[in-house]
Amino acid sequence: MRLYEGLRVVEFTTNIAGPTIGRWLAEYGADVIHVERPVYGDDSRGYPPMFDGVSAQYHTLNHGKKSLVLDLKDPEGLKIAKELCKTADIVLESNRPGAMDRLGLGYEALREINPRLIYGSISAWGMMYYNGDDNTGPVKVFCEIGDYGAATSGFGAINAALYYRERTGLGQYVDISLVKTLASMAVKLDDQRI
Repeated sequence: MRLYEGLRVVEFTTNIAGPTIGRWLAEYGADVIHVERPVYGDDSRGYPPMFDGVSAQYHTLNHGKKSLVLDLKDPEGLKIAKELCKTADIVLESNRPGAMDRLGLGYEALREINPRLIYGSISAWGMMYYNGDDNTGPVKVFCEIGDYGAATSGFGAINAALYYRERTGLGQYVDISLVKTLASMAVKLDDQRI
């Protein structure tokens, strides 16, 4: 038996950090449903390297998951999403702050219908603001260290929340911030923490 067999994860994520957490849960046996928006899908569908128009990175981030396209601004799509969340063990989201609340899919709304729910919210912010100087301004970093650092932190926090739920029967809200993860890793030249 794989460790998370029997767990259901509903994932409203895009890019790298959130899908990576979902991927790791799927690799341990969870049933992960990756919900994507119509037409464009997950942003990572356009990430290089591309092979015959298909992103290798998208498939790396989402292998082992089921994929579902829902328009969350359409009443029928939103109804389906809420039904999925009623029976979910974990919901992951990486949308703009307040977006899930406005849809009625925020933690407080879903906790009302599913008190055992573990809700992981991953918020983004770029590492480029840590690089450069007064002359260059922010400098793009060609490594997703913030995303993978946040994914590692998020996966650990979700595991702690699962352990807590096992002992108490209660779910909880897990807030993962890329910027906080980066700040915890950042060291100035004089070895002083930021």
